[in-house]
Amino acid sequence: MAFENTDNLFDTNGFERMSRGFAQLGGRLPESALQVLAREVIARMAERRKLLRDSLRPLPDPVIERLCVTLAGTDPTAAVSEVMALRAQGIGVEQIYLGALAPAARRLGDWWDEDRATFAEVTIAIARVYGIMYGLRAEFPISLDPQRRHAVFAPVPGEDHTLGVSMAADLFRTHGWDIDLKIGLNHDALISALAHADAPIIGLSLGQEEQLEPMVRLIVALRVTNPRSYILVAGQFVGRHADTLTLTGADAAASEVPEALEAMEALWAAVQTDATALGVSR
Repeated sequence: MAFENTDNLFDTNGFERMSRGFAQLGGRLPESALQVLAREVIARMAERRKLLRDSLRPLPDPVIERLCVTLAGTDPTAAVSEVMALRAQGIGVEQIYLGALAPAARRLGDWWDEDRATFAEVTIAIARVYGIMYGLRAEFPISLDPQRRHAVFAPVPGEDHTLGVSMAADLFRTHGWDIDLKIGLNHDALISALAHADAPIIGLSLGQEEQLEPMVRLIVALRVTNPRSYILVAGQFVGRHADTLTLTGADAAASEVPEALEAMEALWAAVQTDATALGVSR
Protein backbone atom coordinates (compact mmCIF):
# COMPACT_ATOMS: atom_id res chain seq x y z
CA MET A 1 0.00 0.00 0.00
CA ALA A 2 1.23 3.51 -0.80
CA PHE A 3 -0.15 6.96 -0.24
CA GLU A 4 0.48 10.32 -1.80
CA ASN A 5 1.14 13.48 0.14
CA THR A 6 -1.58 16.09 0.03
CA ASP A 7 -1.09 19.85 0.05
CA ASN A 8 -3.56 20.72 2.77
CA LEU A 9 -6.62 18.83 3.93
CA PHE A 10 -7.07 20.74 7.18
CA ASP A 11 -10.61 20.26 8.46
CA THR A 12 -11.59 23.72 9.72
CA ASN A 13 -15.07 22.60 10.74
CA GLY A 14 -13.59 19.63 12.58
CA PHE A 15 -11.17 21.93 14.42
CA GLU A 16 -13.96 24.22 15.54
CA ARG A 17 -16.18 21.32 16.58
CA MET A 18 -13.50 19.47 18.56
CA SER A 19 -11.93 22.51 20.22
CA ARG A 20 -15.33 23.80 21.30
CA GLY A 21 -16.43 20.31 22.28
CA PHE A 22 -13.40 19.68 24.48
CA ALA A 23 -13.90 23.03 26.21
CA GLN A 24 -17.62 22.35 26.69
CA LEU A 25 -16.89 19.12 28.52
CA GLY A 26 -16.31 21.35 31.54
CA GLY A 27 -20.06 21.81 31.75
CA ARG A 28 -20.72 18.06 31.61
CA LEU A 29 -17.94 16.61 33.74
CA PRO A 30 -16.50 17.62 37.13
CA GLU A 31 -13.38 19.80 37.06
CA SER A 32 -11.30 16.88 38.34
CA ALA A 33 -12.28 14.84 35.28
CA LEU A 34 -11.48 17.75 32.96
CA GLN A 35 -8.04 18.04 34.57
CA VAL A 36 -7.49 14.34 33.88
CA LEU A 37 -8.39 14.90 30.22
CA ALA A 38 -6.02 17.85 29.88
CA ARG A 39 -3.23 15.80 31.46
CA GLU A 40 -4.11 12.91 29.15
CA VAL A 41 -3.58 15.02 26.03
CA ILE A 42 -0.30 16.41 27.37
CA ALA A 43 0.99 12.95 28.33
CA ARG A 44 -0.01 11.28 25.07
CA MET A 45 1.51 14.07 23.02
CA ALA A 46 4.73 13.70 25.01
CA GLU A 47 4.75 9.99 24.22
CA ARG A 48 4.19 10.69 20.53
CA ARG A 49 7.02 13.23 20.66
CA LYS A 50 9.43 10.35 21.34
CA LEU A 51 8.59 8.98 17.88
CA LEU A 52 10.36 11.84 16.12
CA ARG A 53 12.91 10.49 13.70
CA ASP A 54 16.34 12.09 13.35
CA SER A 55 15.11 13.88 10.23
CA LEU A 56 12.18 15.39 12.14
CA ARG A 57 13.70 17.64 14.74
CA PRO A 58 11.52 19.83 16.98
CA LEU A 59 10.85 23.23 15.53
CA PRO A 60 12.87 26.17 16.94
CA ASP A 61 12.02 27.30 20.45
CA PRO A 62 10.65 30.71 19.39
CA VAL A 63 8.17 28.91 17.12
CA ILE A 64 7.00 26.70 19.99
CA GLU A 65 6.72 29.70 22.33
CA ARG A 66 4.68 31.68 19.79
CA LEU A 67 2.43 28.69 19.20
CA CYS A 68 1.82 28.34 22.95
CA VAL A 69 0.93 32.02 23.24
CA THR A 70 -1.58 31.80 20.40
CA LEU A 71 -3.04 28.57 21.75
CA ALA A 72 -3.73 30.24 25.11
CA GLY A 73 -4.73 33.61 23.62
CA THR A 74 -8.10 35.23 23.01
CA ASP A 75 -8.24 34.59 19.26
CA PRO A 76 -9.56 31.03 18.72
CA THR A 77 -8.11 30.83 15.19
CA ALA A 78 -4.66 32.35 15.79
CA ALA A 79 -3.01 28.99 16.51
CA VAL A 80 -4.54 27.50 13.36
CA SER A 81 -3.03 30.38 11.38
CA GLU A 82 0.36 29.60 12.92
CA VAL A 83 0.04 25.95 11.90
CA MET A 84 -1.11 26.83 8.38
CA ALA A 85 1.86 29.20 8.03
CA LEU A 86 4.19 26.35 8.96
CA ARG A 87 2.48 24.09 6.42
CA ALA A 88 2.91 26.81 3.78
CA GLN A 89 6.65 26.71 4.50
CA GLY A 90 6.64 23.06 3.47
CA ILE A 91 6.72 21.59 6.97
CA GLY A 92 5.02 18.20 6.85
CA VAL A 93 2.07 17.12 8.95
CA GLU A 94 4.14 14.64 10.97
CA GLN A 95 6.60 17.32 12.02
CA ILE A 96 3.74 19.70 12.83
CA TYR A 97 2.19 17.00 15.00
CA LEU A 98 5.34 15.77 16.73
CA GLY A 99 7.74 18.68 16.37
CA ALA A 100 5.33 21.55 17.13
CA LEU A 101 2.10 20.46 18.81
CA ALA A 102 3.73 17.86 21.07
CA PRO A 103 6.36 20.20 22.57
CA ALA A 104 3.76 22.97 22.78
CA ALA A 105 1.45 20.71 24.80
CA ARG A 106 4.34 19.80 27.08
CA ARG A 107 5.22 23.47 27.59
CA LEU A 108 1.61 24.31 28.37
CA GLY A 109 1.69 21.60 31.01
CA ASP A 110 4.82 23.18 32.48
CA TRP A 111 3.11 26.59 32.54
CA TRP A 112 0.25 24.99 34.45
CA ASP A 113 2.56 23.28 36.95
CA GLU A 114 4.57 26.48 37.45
CA ASP A 115 1.43 28.63 37.86
CA ARG A 116 2.34 30.65 34.77
CA ALA A 117 -1.10 29.84 33.40
CA THR A 118 -4.41 29.07 35.07
CA PHE A 119 -6.22 25.79 34.61
CA ALA A 120 -8.86 27.62 32.55
CA GLU A 121 -6.21 29.06 30.21
CA VAL A 122 -4.48 25.71 29.81
CA THR A 123 -7.83 23.99 29.19
CA ILE A 124 -8.59 26.42 26.35
CA ALA A 125 -5.11 25.90 24.91
CA ILE A 126 -5.30 22.10 25.14
CA ALA A 127 -8.78 22.20 23.60
CA ARG A 128 -7.26 24.01 20.62
CA VAL A 129 -4.37 21.52 20.40
CA TYR A 130 -6.99 18.78 20.40
CA GLY A 131 -8.95 20.57 17.69
CA ILE A 132 -5.89 21.12 15.52
CA MET A 133 -4.94 17.45 15.80
CA TYR A 134 -8.43 16.53 14.67
CA GLY A 135 -8.24 19.03 11.83
CA LEU A 136 -5.01 17.43 10.61
CA ARG A 137 -6.26 13.83 10.77
CA ALA A 138 -7.08 13.66 7.05
CA GLU A 139 -3.40 14.19 6.18
CA PHE A 140 -2.16 11.08 7.97
CA PRO A 141 -1.64 7.83 6.04
CA ILE A 142 -4.37 5.26 6.23
CA SER A 143 -4.09 1.50 6.53
CA LEU A 144 -6.58 -0.24 4.29
CA ASP A 145 -6.95 -3.69 2.81
CA PRO A 146 -10.10 -3.42 0.67
CA GLN A 147 -10.65 -7.17 1.00
CA ARG A 148 -10.57 -7.05 4.80
CA ARG A 149 -13.20 -5.13 6.72
CA HIS A 150 -11.07 -4.80 9.82
CA ALA A 151 -11.99 -3.32 13.21
CA VAL A 152 -10.84 -3.65 16.80
CA PHE A 153 -13.41 -4.02 19.60
CA ALA A 154 -12.69 -3.36 23.27
CA PRO A 155 -14.61 -2.59 26.47
CA VAL A 156 -13.80 0.55 28.41
CA PRO A 157 -11.01 -0.18 30.92
CA GLY A 158 -12.48 -1.22 34.26
CA GLU A 159 -15.55 -2.78 32.67
CA ASP A 160 -16.42 -5.96 34.57
CA HIS A 161 -18.95 -7.34 32.10
CA THR A 162 -17.25 -8.24 28.83
CA LEU A 163 -19.71 -10.83 27.57
CA GLY A 164 -21.59 -8.18 25.60
CA VAL A 165 -18.58 -6.97 23.62
CA SER A 166 -17.51 -10.58 23.01
CA MET A 167 -20.95 -11.43 21.65
CA ALA A 168 -20.91 -8.29 19.51
CA ALA A 169 -17.56 -9.31 18.04
CA ASP A 170 -18.96 -12.72 17.12
CA LEU A 171 -22.06 -11.15 15.59
CA PHE A 172 -20.05 -8.76 13.45
CA ARG A 173 -17.87 -11.62 12.26
CA THR A 174 -20.99 -13.34 10.91
CA HIS A 175 -21.61 -10.14 8.92
CA GLY A 176 -18.22 -10.34 7.24
CA TRP A 177 -16.14 -8.24 9.63
CA ASP A 178 -12.64 -9.20 10.76
CA ILE A 179 -12.81 -8.25 14.45
CA ASP A 180 -9.78 -8.16 16.73
CA LEU A 181 -11.03 -8.27 20.34
CA LYS A 182 -9.03 -6.65 23.17
CA ILE A 183 -10.23 -7.63 26.65
CA GLY A 184 -8.80 -7.31 30.16
CA LEU A 185 -6.43 -4.42 29.49
CA ASN A 186 -6.03 -1.35 31.67
CA HIS A 187 -6.10 2.14 30.18
CA ASP A 188 -2.41 2.42 29.28
CA ALA A 189 -2.15 -1.14 27.99
CA LEU A 190 -5.23 -0.71 25.82
CA ILE A 191 -3.96 2.56 24.37
CA SER A 192 -0.64 0.88 23.54
CA ALA A 193 -2.35 -2.14 21.96
CA LEU A 194 -4.66 0.01 19.85
CA ALA A 195 -1.83 2.31 18.76
CA HIS A 196 -0.06 -0.72 17.30
CA ALA A 197 -3.20 -2.33 15.89
CA ASP A 198 -3.43 0.21 13.06
CA ALA A 199 -7.15 -0.46 12.70
CA PRO A 200 -9.26 1.89 10.58
CA ILE A 201 -12.22 1.47 12.95
CA ILE A 202 -12.23 1.07 16.75
CA GLY A 203 -15.42 -0.10 18.45
CA LEU A 204 -15.69 0.65 22.17
CA SER A 205 -18.25 -0.82 24.53
CA LEU A 206 -19.86 1.18 27.35
CA GLY A 207 -21.66 -1.41 29.44
CA GLN A 208 -21.99 0.54 32.68
CA GLU A 209 -23.08 4.17 32.99
CA GLU A 210 -20.57 4.88 35.75
CA GLN A 211 -17.81 4.15 33.24
CA LEU A 212 -18.60 7.29 31.21
CA GLU A 213 -15.61 9.27 32.48
CA PRO A 214 -13.11 6.45 31.76
CA MET A 215 -14.68 6.14 28.29
CA VAL A 216 -14.26 9.87 27.62
CA ARG A 217 -10.63 9.64 28.75
CA LEU A 218 -10.09 6.66 26.44
CA ILE A 219 -11.54 8.47 23.43
CA VAL A 220 -9.41 11.56 24.11
CA ALA A 221 -6.27 9.41 24.28
CA LEU A 222 -7.17 7.58 21.06
CA ARG A 223 -7.74 10.83 19.18
CA VAL A 224 -4.06 11.57 19.92
CA THR A 225 -2.55 8.12 19.34
CA ASN A 226 -4.82 6.96 16.50
CA PRO A 227 -5.68 10.14 14.58
CA ARG A 228 -6.81 8.21 11.50
CA SER A 229 -9.09 5.70 13.21
CA TYR A 230 -12.85 6.12 13.30
CA ILE A 231 -14.36 5.49 16.73
CA LEU A 232 -17.74 3.90 17.41
CA VAL A 233 -19.09 3.73 20.97
CA ALA A 234 -21.88 1.23 21.63
CA GLY A 235 -23.86 0.14 24.67
CA GLN A 236 -27.26 0.40 26.28
CA PHE A 237 -26.41 3.68 28.05
CA VAL A 238 -24.84 5.38 25.06
CA GLY A 239 -28.04 7.13 24.01
CA ARG A 240 -28.10 9.15 27.22
CA HIS A 241 -24.58 10.42 26.67
CA ALA A 242 -24.25 10.57 22.88
CA ASP A 243 -23.73 14.34 22.93
CA THR A 244 -20.87 14.09 25.43
CA LEU A 245 -19.23 11.26 23.49
CA THR A 246 -19.52 13.23 20.23
CA LEU A 247 -18.02 16.34 21.84
CA THR A 248 -15.11 14.17 22.92
CA GLY A 249 -14.40 12.92 19.42
CA ALA A 250 -16.41 9.73 18.91
CA ASP A 251 -17.46 9.43 15.27
CA ALA A 252 -20.59 7.39 15.93
CA ALA A 253 -22.69 6.13 18.83
CA ALA A 254 -25.19 3.29 18.99
CA SER A 255 -27.45 1.87 21.71
CA GLU A 256 -28.74 -1.16 19.82
CA VAL A 257 -27.15 -3.80 17.58
CA PRO A 258 -28.92 -2.71 14.35
CA GLU A 259 -27.70 0.84 14.94
CA ALA A 260 -24.17 -0.42 15.49
CA LEU A 261 -24.22 -2.50 12.30
CA GLU A 262 -25.46 0.48 10.31
CA ALA A 263 -22.89 2.80 11.89
CA MET A 264 -20.04 0.41 11.12
CA GLU A 265 -21.06 0.26 7.47
CA ALA A 266 -21.11 4.07 7.32
CA LEU A 267 -17.68 4.28 8.95
CA TRP A 268 -16.26 1.72 6.53
CA ALA A 269 -17.56 3.82 3.64
CA ALA A 270 -15.81 6.83 5.20
CA VAL A 271 -12.56 4.86 5.45
CA GLN A 272 -12.75 4.00 1.75
CA THR A 273 -13.46 7.63 0.87
CA ASP A 274 -10.43 8.70 2.90
CA ALA A 275 -8.26 6.17 1.13
CA THR A 276 -9.38 7.46 -2.26
CA ALA A 277 -8.68 11.06 -1.22
CA LEU A 278 -5.14 10.10 -0.19
CA GLY A 279 -4.51 8.24 -3.43
CA VAL A 280 -3.99 4.87 -1.76
CA SER A 281 -2.80 2.29 -4.28
CA ARG A 282 -3.92 -1.30 -3.87
